[in-house]
Amino acid sequence: MSTIKIPQNGLPQEIANIPFGQVIVLTSPFLGITAKTIHMMEFILSFAKDFGLNHNVNARSVQYSGLWGCFVCKVKTDKGFQILVSDKESLVEMLCEFWGLDYNSVCDSYVLPDRYKSYTLGGEAHPVKVTISTPIKLAHSDKEESIKLNFLQAHSRAEVYGNIKSSIIDNFNYGYGISLDDIISIYKEEEKNRKTYTLDIHIERKKVYVKAKPVMKIKDCEFRLHDNFGGEYVFDPPVKSKAIYLTFILFPKGLRIKDIANNKVFYEAFKKIYLQLPNHSMKYLPKNFDNLNNTESNEYTLFLQQLGYIRDTIMDATNDNSAREKYAVEGDFDLPFGVAGATVEIREKVKKEFDLK
Repeated sequence: MSTIKIPQNGLPQEIANIPFGQVIVLTSPFLGITAKTIHMMEFILSFAKDFGLNHNVNARSVQYSGLWGCFVCKVKTDKGFQILVSDKESLVEMLCEFWGLDYNSVCDSYVLPDRYKSYTLGGEAHPVKVTISTPIKLAHSDKEESIKLNFLQAHSRAEVYGNIKSSIIDNFNYGYGISLDDIISIYKEEEKNRKTYTLDIHIERKKVYVKAKPVMKIKDCEFRLHDNFGGEYVFDPPVKSKAIYLTFILFPKGLRIKDIANNKVFYEAFKKIYLQLPNHSMKYLPKNFDNLNNTESNEYTLFLQQLGYIRDTIMDATNDNSAREKYAVEGDFDLPFGVAGATVEIREKVKKEFDLK
């Protein structure tokens, strides 16, 4: 079964800008290169060696979780530049197109080594082909391409200006015929259709009896984003992610991940929130967050995964990076992580609903 899930708003920029001549394994920014990644790279190198081909395999992190564990390369076709995206079921076909091999002949003659039996020859799955314009030049150096923790992407007027200028140059060079009136029309349309969001925390309670006394316990807790056109987007991450999210909302200036270690205020708020949420389990309640200052620890990796679940549910609901950047728990090595769109009113609501000081 194919695992390829292309985002509805197209390929992320970090994929659209991959260089020619490389096959790239897409990884999670939380985990980086794992033993599984290395096994994938070894298969590609083994395949290339069997056919006497030059090979250059790389890995790149991508924020969109639906593409983790997939493979990409860039080719030039009669339809223009294309990004090929494959999974284990379609990788061999992608490699054949990448290196100019006849896929049917390879299927007839090539025998997969035993350690690579999870890959497929001649199956029903095929690479996804995405046609793109000429490669966009990124406004940063190759040094910034390494796998790292960096959720919050930097934006600048200079970069946006450069991308617009590059597109206009492409319009002239390739004769696309986009006029100044067309550009003005696009500008006005996007200005009119620009979405802004507000966050709402929706909590429902039910009456239960504890030691014969009625208590109003939380029956449901979900998050909703409302846009300026009346649209509503519900995102509902797992219970632990939900508690972490609500805790981060309490910190208007945010916190660096390492500053959460040994932070009793953060942990006690998280614990109190978590134990009030429906479907919580004492089995999965961490004793503390003390190991978050160790980036090699399992606790650190698992904590980042919880933040990833929040990001994914927002993206699944809105398909809008601006909503994700403002309302997920975002940050990077230099900046504290926090919920940028959280307001004073939302913080007070969290305190009131969960009886926090």
